[in-house]
Amino acid sequence: MRRADAATWLALVSMTLGSGCAGAFSAPEPPTPDEIPELEVRHAQRPADADVATRLAAAYREANRVEESISLLESTLTSHPDHEGAVYYLGLAYEEAGADSSALALYQHYLELDGDGDLRSALERRVGLIRRAALRESVLASLAREAELAATPPRAQTIAVFPFPYLGSDPGIRPLGRALAQMLVTDLSQTDRLDVLERLHVQYLAEEISLAEQGRVDPATAARGGRVLGAERVVQGQIDGTVQEIVLDAAVIRTSADAEAESVGSRDQLARFFDLEKEMALAIYEAAGVQLTPTERERVLQRQTENLEAILAFGLGLEAQDAGRFQEAANHFARAVALDPSFDLAASAWSDANSLAAAASVGIQNLAVLGGERLLVSQAYADWLRRQVDFLQVEGLLPGPSDRDAVSEFIGTEGFTKSSAVLEIILDRPGGGP
Repeated sequence: MRRADAATWLALVSMTLGSGCAGAFSAPEPPTPDEIPELEVRHAQRPADADVATRLAAAYREANRVEESISLLESTLTSHPDHEGAVYYLGLAYEEAGADSSALALYQHYLELDGDGDLRSALERRVGLIRRAALRESVLASLAREAELAATPPRAQTIAVFPFPYLGSDPGIRPLGRALAQMLVTDLSQTDRLDVLERLHVQYLAEEISLAEQGRVDPATAARGGRVLGAERVVQGQIDGTVQEIVLDAAVIRTSADAEAESVGSRDQLARFFDLEKEMALAIYEAAGVQLTPTERERVLQRQTENLEAILAFGLGLEAQDAGRFQEAANHFARAVALDPSFDLAASAWSDANSLAAAASVGIQNLAVLGGERLLVSQAYADWLRRQVDFLQVEGLLPGPSDRDAVSEFIGTEGFTKSSAVLEIILDRPGGGP
């Protein structure tokens, strides 16, 4: 059987390393800062070696030299755009530096490259957490460009639903504010003729510009928020009243200058909250100039739940989740599902909250350790592997068994035994090992 050439053998070993089976030579954790001087020497000797560069960058991050880590990894990805280790560790470095949008893009790229394993599972949960941070980052960036965005025409048929503050005296009704906003977002998404912005995106903007402060509704501020978001229309309102009579006061506001708001409010007993929500959704469609097909109208009128306690628990879950209290949010969503097992919106939110809670419990250092186990090549292994390649280059000078004639060698007409003088050569594989 002919021995594989050095390149093929090296590729096989690399595949083994990539699957996490490099045995004693794999790095069980990220490199320590103590390795930095040696790694810098090796990187200077082999600047194109992405493995060495990635391990050096990981060591920089361990030493709190995050900017140097980012610079080195960005340079590495220029020539090795799909190097899993560089992609992953640059994502970690960006996150540590507070560049959440950049971290999110790198994490998503890594998930495109890596198909399985504990690291992928952990990162998938992390993406949900970082996505929220990136969303708030994008809101702040939009506010910084407010003057520019105000002069930019909004995207046609784009609508944003702002949170509904509760102005009444019964604190038990307060959670309906965010629940109502999410229900409207769901109902307004039942046709492709409206582009409905994500509730959380709008919520973050509302918090940043102090929209819908207690006791007042400011259409001018709502229109300003809509222009920052690039929305053609915004829905803004408030909830008032008690269990005996609840008031849903809302308006559809065009973000263009001097546009009049169209009222879509109503009032009734709290027990009819779900009817009032559906009436409001249909009125918003009418104000937006969208005539629903019978199929679309049927979808809009489908009720996620008719259990008032369940929708209040759902609203409490949204409040907790928006504030970053993910485990508390999961508990509220679980209660909503227990009250109404058919409440799919709450079940989906419960699953998301659990994932966010799990991601929040895992710090960046834990992710760095997971990455080290899967992605980083230890220096001891790199040295051993290089010795194997050097040996194979010498070994390749000797014919393999399939290139030799055993009979001719036996009778002494060719091969190493042809001469009467016997020269015994013993080759020891450098570095030991397999």
